[in-house]
Amino acid sequence: MQFQANSRLLELLVGSNLYPDEDVCIRELLQNSHDALLVRRTSSGGIRVRHSTQGRWFEVEDDGCGMSLDVIRDSFLQIGADKESVLGKRTPDEVGYFGVGVLSMFLIAASIRVHTMAEGHPGLCFSVNTLDDDIEVVEEVRPGGIGTTIRVNFRSGVTFNVSQVADMVAKYAGHI
Repeated sequence: MQFQANSRLLELLVGSNLYPDEDVCIRELLQNSHDALLVRRTSSGGIRVRHSTQGRWFEVEDDGCGMSLDVIRDSFLQIGADKESVLGKRTPDEVGYFGVGVLSMFLIAASIRVHTMAEGHPGLCFSVNTLDDDIEVVEEVRPGGIGTTIRVNFRSGVTFNVSQVADMVAKYAGHI
């Protein structure tokens, strides 16, 4: 599997054409987690953000609906996919809609690791280094059960610093 979109579209969307600030990926991941909680319709779920300045990574974890292999293929990896047709009816409170937020991670990422599990499906895990990667999704038990964890490993040369993650979570938490 690979990310799918017209290559010209990806050129226009990735980078400062769509996202002027490197930290916007935190907002996008928080919004995705928020929407996953709404889809699961759980009141006990939550969103956790962890980071390591030494390891140069941060991750966003939720107890939302998680993703099956079909959702990974038909939604997560489909830039600009109609989320409603994949996930079902939208709720009025959902934030994400256009399916381009995942691109924001490539502003800062050397690699991205996704670990997810949807109800009634096995846990799945995959890593991505570039939009051109062939992506192998493997079954792997997700310790937290249903939900998704996305870890972003920083590449060298980005101005956004891992130590700023907590400030950016505070900045963007009010948007969801």
